[in-house]
Amino acid sequence: MQRRALRGTMMGVTVAALALAACSSDGGADVEISMAMAPPPGTFTASGDAVDDGMLCATGQWDDGGTFDEDGDPISGEEWAQAFDSAMADETVVSGISVRTFTCTDEGAVGSIEVADTVSIDFAQIDPQEWSEGDIASAEAGTWSVDGATGDMSGMTGGGDLTWNLDGQQIVYSGQVSES
Repeated sequence: MQRRALRGTMMGVTVAALALAACSSDGGADVEISMAMAPPPGTFTASGDAVDDGMLCATGQWDDGGTFDEDGDPISGEEWAQAFDSAMADETVVSGISVRTFTCTDEGAVGSIEVADTVSIDFAQIDPQEWSEGDIASAEAGTWSVDGATGDMSGMTGGGDLTWNLDGQQIVYSGQVSES
């Protein structure tokens, strides 16, 4: 029962992210959130109109809410790494969903947003050798959407594109957010 509910939530998140990415005329505030490609928890930085307007803090903490396969079933970090390596070796697509919580406690808006990102990397389009050797500066990795919010950010919606900056070892969320 819980797995079925999670699948429904993840499918809804994916549809919402695609809709938001395709239709950016909703008057939302531009935002870019960057975090290190590192084990949780960690720090993030944010910039753009959403920070300037006090909707989101400029720095805060992020934590991992889990990784899921394309069906919404939970998978471990080891299982994700195996799927990633297999897709790279077979030059196929690796897909998954990650949930992260970004928390602001010191400046700007106080509260948190939960973000679901849908990752899909096609190794038929990216040279695995260049990837392994670090010759690819960045990869369009998928989309993201706000899946929930608390505190001053309660009611926030939004989403956009997800990029893996391999040179700087950063995950970058760029898009728009709105207050409801």
